[in-house]
Parts: sequence; C-alpha cells; structure tokens
Amino acid sequence: MCAKKFREKNPGRVAAGMETQRKLRRKKIRPEFKDLIAEGIASDGSKAMTRPDKKLGIYLPFGERFGILRIHFRIDGHGPKRVNTVDPYRAVRQSRHIPEKYISEIEKNDAMLWAIGKGNITIAGEATGEKTIENLQVAAEMMDGEKIEKAVKSLQKIHGSLKGLKVSKKKFSKAQLGTAIKLLNEALEEDPINVQKTIWACTKLFSFRTRYGDWRDREIAYTSAYSDLRGYALRRIRDELLLGYVSDWIRYLENENRGFQMRGLWTRDLAHSDKLEKLIHNGKKVSYGQLGEVTEEFYNDDYNIGKLQRAYTQLVLGNQRMGRRLIKEYMLALQVRNPLYAAREMEKETDAYYQKAKKYLISAADLISKKVFSRAVKCLKIAADEIRLKPQTSLHFPSASR
Repeated sequence: MCAKKFREKNPGRVAAGMETQRKLRRKKIRPEFKDLIAEGIASDGSKAMTRPDKKLGIYLPFGERFGILRIHFRIDGHGPKRVNTVDPYRAVRQSRHIPEKYISEIEKNDAMLWAIGKGNITIAGEATGEKTIENLQVAAEMMDGEKIEKAVKSLQKIHGSLKGLKVSKKKFSKAQLGTAIKLLNEALEEDPINVQKTIWACTKLFSFRTRYGDWRDREIAYTSAYSDLRGYALRRIRDELLLGYVSDWIRYLENENRGFQMRGLWTRDLAHSDKLEKLIHNGKKVSYGQLGEVTEEFYNDDYNIGKLQRAYTQLVLGNQRMGRRLIKEYMLALQVRNPLYAAREMEKETDAYYQKAKKYLISAADLISKKVFSRAVKCLKIAADEIRLKPQTSLHFPSASR
C-alpha cells in the first residue's frame, strides 16, 4: 500500500479493529491444567475439582489444626519466589482479589494497546512508502512531523505509566517502547525526518503490542484460572479448620465456668495481637525498641515470649524479614483460633454460601462478649450446619487435559 493510501486510513478506527480481533482471540483462550484430583469449594459453595494443596504451593507448617498457612506464589513462571504467611480467612479473600486485579489490568492494557496501535499506525502512515532507497528521500519530504510529535507525546505518557514491573517480558516490552520513542525523537531532529528510524520505531512498537497483547492475555487467563484453583483449595481448608474451631468453642462455652475463662483469654489475645499487627502494618520498618515494649507487656500478662525474643534478636541484627516473619507467626497464633477474630474477619466475607454462616458467627461473637454463652452456642451450631451444607459438584473448573 502506498503512503498516500495508508495516510487516508483513520488510525483510531484501524487500531480499534485490531483490538476487536485481539479480544475475540482472548475469549477463545481455555486454560487447561493437569492433576485436578482434589476436591475444593467454589465461591457458591459447590464442590470444584482442584490440584492437591502442595502442588498449589499451600502448606500448613505448624500442623493441620494450628491454622497458619504459608502460600508460595510464583513470579514470571519461576518459583516459589515469594512466601505469604496468612490465616485461612484472609487467604480466601486474597485468592479472590488476584483475579479482580487481573480484570483491572486487562482494562488498562486494552486502552493502552489501542493508544499504542493508533500511534503506530499514524507513524507508519507517514513513514511507509515504496521500499526503495530512492523513495526514502521523497517519503521524508512527505512526512508530517507534527503528527509524529503528537504520537510521540502519547507514547511517552504511556511509557511513564509503566512502573514497578517485575515480569521479565514486561520489562523487555517497556524497553522496546523506550527504544521506539528514542528512535522517533532522533528521527525528528534530522532534516528531513529520518524515514528509516521511524520504520525501526514501528517494529519496536509492534513488538510491544505483541507482548502486552496476545502474550499477556494468555498469561492472565492461565494465572487467573490457577488462582481460582488455589481459591477452591483454600475455601476447603478454611471450612475444615473453622468447623474444628467451632467444635472447640462450643465445648468451652457449654461449661459456663470455662466459658468465662475463655472469653477473658480471647479478649486479651485479640487486644495483644492487634498491637503486633500495628508493628508490621503497611510493610514499614519495625523498630526493635517498639517490639521490646510490646514484648514486656506480653511477659507481664504471662505469655510465652520465646518467639518474640527471637524476633527482637533478628531486628537488632538488622534482619527485618525474619523478624517480621516471627512477629507475624506469633500474631496469627493468637488470632486464628479466636472466635472474636474469626467473626471480625467474616464481616469482610462476600462468598454467597457463607452469608448465613457469617451472620451467626458474628452474632455468636457478640453474645460471647456479652457473656450470654448458651445463645452463643446455638448460633455457633447453626453456623457449623451452614458451613457443612454444600450443593452439588460445580462444573465450572478448567479442563484436566493439556
């Protein structure tokens, strides 16, 4: 196609057509996984097939009843690279937030790729002519520098928005975009405009679109589906653990004297765990001086402070990572089997099948706080029945074949 005919095309409309085709390809992606041999629970409460816990990077390092989870996350296909220590209530919510984050990324990528495509078509429309050396000079004289400058400004804005990239292909894509901008700026500085450099820039922009387009669409589809599999497993773990805890809570509360004793312990544990959570909140550097003050409070209330002392030593040595990990493990040990904490976390739960159970768990915690143990036990028993109730097996899970 000659340059004149190419320039007659509406860049925005052409880019929109390209994006429509890419979205159609995205809809056809069907993630497939092996080893779907374990039962999990979908967000509607139905059974869904998933992988065994360890193949999903899920571990219970302190035993099945203790309730502290370690989840290994993979970054860029190589892992485990990152370990998240968390309670089962938050773990389920986090597994749900990952696909939500990807939905937001897809929307951002769609808008970005349309802008990149429009810029690429605009530049190509000005630069592309007959591929002969004799015509490069003619093409240069025909080019509209203002159009290219406007396209470059749009590309620079996109380049500046790509921050905090961790995936290697994303980093490479950003570098390709940066090279394209550099080539275009160099081409515009020459008189006449350097056609060859603008053509090279177009190939870099095409490379960017390939990686942030079809490649990223496929990666997001698989990562999101993998997160769903992990979510199925985490719901099963949470429900099994919570049923065991509810049984313990009922046993304590049915003995009224034991109920008064446990209520005091649960209230105190939650207050102390909140102090530890403030220390490690938002990933800020933890001061060993602050931890020392909190540890003294624990000691005065007859808590075993061995793990906090080890955390203090790590912070003094400058090992923030290990110090924070030990603090978090101690904090979770106080929280995870506490009905007051479970109710607080259940208030944030949005899974449809958990709404009735959530209501009774919250009511039970309120009654425990008011020392009305007999009614609290009734609420806990209803909550347990709701957690056990599951509809038929869900058909909404990825294929087991590859």
